[in-house]
Amino acid sequence: MLKEEGFKGSYSVLSNYVSTMRPPSRTAYLTLNFEVGEAAQVDFAYCGYIQLEHTRRKFYAFIMTLCHSRMMFVEFIYRQNKEHFLQCHRNAFEYFGGVPKSVMVDNCKVAVLEHSYYGDIKLNPSYLDFSQHYGFKIKACKVRCPNEKGQVEKAVDYLKRNFLNGRKDITSLEAVNNAIRQWMENTANVRKHKTTQKKPVELFESEKKELQAVNMAPYDCADIRPIRADNKFRVTFEANRYSVPSDFASTVLTAKIYPDRLLFYLAELPMKGKNNRKLNDLIHFTEND
Repeated sequence: MLKEEGFKGSYSVLSNYVSTMRPPSRTAYLTLNFEVGEAAQVDFAYCGYIQLEHTRRKFYAFIMTLCHSRMMFVEFIYRQNKEHFLQCHRNAFEYFGGVPKSVMVDNCKVAVLEHSYYGDIKLNPSYLDFSQHYGFKIKACKVRCPNEKGQVEKAVDYLKRNFLNGRKDITSLEAVNNAIRQWMENTANVRKHKTTQKKPVELFESEKKELQAVNMAPYDCADIRPIRADNKFRVTFEANRYSVPSDFASTVLTAKIYPDRLLFYLAELPMKGKNNRKLNDLIHFTEND
């Protein structure tokens, strides 16, 4: 239309002019409200390094926040993998004394294997089995939409500004987890929440009555995979080598990997006279070994 009136400029000139006349649109967000016991939100947070005796290790926080009361559970871990993810869920449910009807997660691989832009979701089978064991539904946020679990995102920010800010005396995971438990009991869950204007522990009194009972049979959170012992009867796991009895040289074993220990199993030993027996715990290593 402008060209018909004699305009000889390029499209970019027109576009730049219009951008000064028409302000860009701004994203609007709705405030989400949740019923008592309806949902919890979970997230991981990178927290820096722990200075150990001979090395430094990265560590992370797992955070679960109950959406109605804002009651918070925090546990520090070394890895963001499946066994830690499931074990932290289990610990959070035991801390709250109940299970919410649903848990909101982002698209981390330990929870969601695939999530297309059009909404098709493929959940991690282990996490799906875990959710069925404890009776909650998994709600995956849309791709690149962290605002959908904004409560736990704010909890991450609060943890870093309050508990971790200026804390440089962390020397072990056990020590910092003991400290965070005191912080939850004496600071985070008893403060006046900015949004609700009430203390999380006060709202939790009514919310805990609506939580589902925790399954009395604890879920086995181990990651189970085959692993081979070499001809020197050594098993290599995450760049570390562990010895097993010499009878199991060049043998495929079953590894059960927990956050704090490794278990190697063999269902049946080969026929070797008196050595023919069933084996339960072949060998047991803790994370400190």
